[in-house]
Amino acid sequence: VDIRNCSEYNLIHTLQSPSGDYLPKAIAQKFKRTNVLQLIRMNPKDIIRLHPASLETMRLSNLTITERRALHQHLEPMVGREWQKQSGGNSIHGTVKSGCDPFMERKWTWYHMMRTNFKEKLEQFERHCDMYPLEDHK
Repeated sequence: VDIRNCSEYNLIHTLQSPSGDYLPKAIAQKFKRTNVLQLIRMNPKDIIRLHPASLETMRLSNLTITERRALHQHLEPMVGREWQKQSGGNSIHGTVKSGCDPFMERKWTWYHMMRTNFKEKLEQFERHCDMYPLEDHK
């Protein structure tokens, strides 16, 4: 399903899953309003060819940890490694070699920022879980 070209109405009322269910309104709105989630539905080979400006305009705010993890898992194996390789990027600090393609540098910078943000949010969540174990919520 090409989420980008569907309206919220079509996502909610006309697109039926194999189980016969329709997409809940809240999820359809989230897909349409958080355009970075559309990357999850794209072929990684197509993502590699995106213009850096297309990536830089995608909102990474207000994503849940699950959404951040899905985005990271979808991009990391092929896209992240390819951008790192083409930019000469350093996987630890997100730095790039001077003289590399400026478009690749921008893509690698965007990916590194997205990955770093995911890891920070995950560490914050894990610290919270350590401080307040599930057993204390019963």
